[in-house]
Amino acid sequence: MDIFHEQIVKKQLRGLRLLAMIAIIIGFVLALAATFIFLSFIGLMAFLIMAGLAYLGWYIVTGFNIEYEYILTNDELDIDKIIAKRKRKRLISIKMPAVTEFAKLTEKNADAGNRTLVDCAGNELPAFAMDFKHERMGDCRLLFTPTDEMKDQMVKVLPRQLRIKYKDSNII
Repeated sequence: MDIFHEQIVKKQLRGLRLLAMIAIIIGFVLALAATFIFLSFIGLMAFLIMAGLAYLGWYIVTGFNIEYEYILTNDELDIDKIIAKRKRKRLISIKMPAVTEFAKLTEKNADAGNRTLVDCAGNELPAFAMDFKHERMGDCRLLFTPTDEMKDQMVKVLPRQLRIKYKDSNII
């Protein structure tokens, strides 16, 4: 039986990321205004500089649009980071038999301790934490926001002791 499920989670702009994006927009608007005022006597060259600044500003600001794609294929969970729908980067691949813990993220289990933290959670709640052993990064904790359908598919490939634990406790 093959398992395949995909989910895309959009990361909302909040906090410092939103503040940085607003500051960049204001900076580029001021740069465009300065270019228009000081270089207007040059003519075509001012237009080219303004067009270049506008494109650079657009490119940087759209780079704040981040999505995460969770791909479950049989017993492997791959997580990709998609930046502005133009660039994709594989963040991590997890072998599901290496998972040691899988639970809703609460204040009690929010501390990752000395594990490597991989935060791929969107802003929707509830977020989940998954602890696992990775061949390159050692002990890791993944924070993510799977849908109920994704969780159901993941439970099928979790190690047996975790499958039994979560089906009995009705956490998932």
